[in-house]
Amino acid sequence: MHARNLQPELMDDPALPAEEHRRALAGLARLNAFSNSVGVLWPAVRGLARELGRSVKILDVATGGGDVPLGLCARAKRAGVKLELHACDLSPVALETAAARTRAAGATVHYFPADALDEALPTGFDIVTCSLFLHHLLDDDAVILLARLAAATDRLVLVNDLMSDLLAYAFLCDVTRVASYHMLSVASEVQLGEIGHSTTQHGDSHAGDENYHDGIVFIMTRIADLMRKLRDTEDVDGTNLLDSSIIFGSTEVTQGWTHSWQRQPIILGGHGRGHLVHPGIHYQATPQTSPTDDFTSAGNTSDILLTLLRAFDADAESIGSGAPMSFDVLPEIMA
Repeated sequence: MHARNLQPELMDDPALPAEEHRRALAGLARLNAFSNSVGVLWPAVRGLARELGRSVKILDVATGGGDVPLGLCARAKRAGVKLELHACDLSPVALETAAARTRAAGATVHYFPADALDEALPTGFDIVTCSLFLHHLLDDDAVILLARLAAATDRLVLVNDLMSDLLAYAFLCDVTRVASYHMLSVASEVQLGEIGHSTTQHGDSHAGDENYHDGIVFIMTRIADLMRKLRDTEDVDGTNLLDSSIIFGSTEVTQGWTHSWQRQPIILGGHGRGHLVHPGIHYQATPQTSPTDDFTSAGNTSDILLTLLRAFDADAESIGSGAPMSFDVLPEIMA
């Protein structure tokens, strides 16, 4: 695998004085709050609790100051969901800090010391979580960690970290073969705080202003980051992950201000080991009548999905149901 530019962080230093470590943990707590780490994990936790109809047993790995288990505990209490929370960390200072915060909150979390890179984790958990830790690790260590997280549960591994790195590691160690990268909420009602926006991307689309342009550039740059990470990560056969993958990216509507879906933009990355044409083409089912035309359309975008499915199942006959159902591939994008 290609090397990343890792920069040391305070909490990675085993000689860090306890007081400085506590300040670093406080900074991590602010980062977890700002990035909504618990909010990212909670929907899957709540969904599994409803599915199981019982208490859900969770292990949080590299828990730091206990931000994730404490946040999950608070949300579970409000939602009437029963959780059995466990958490581990290599650092005694982190465990002491987490335990003190847990007592102050009147919560129950079972903390224990563990080095997930040097020893197997306990098993039998419904969910194993890990937040904002993976990016600290060298590539080989990240693969080891993901494998150990997966071995500790038969159900869900939930990792909140730098998305491009996370997906590359998950593909590389076969934690999953399929992943979804959801950048925006329904109707794009999200504020891109990473670039200083206080308005939503949807609202900016109606204004058609510089914020809207900057938001699109930010999103496309993140997609490019993902493709670049996959390209720079060597697969087991000596090729790279981008060559062996297919990335499908799209949006709900053509333009936010028209709410049109007739000319839905789609971007494809990778070629699935030679299944798709590459280095690439721009394909339109029918041309626009003007640069602002969002309604002149033809064809069925589900044809693209069936074309991609054939890369994995050559005998697949159809995809979807109802009006969007497709029985036809799109030969223009096939190698």
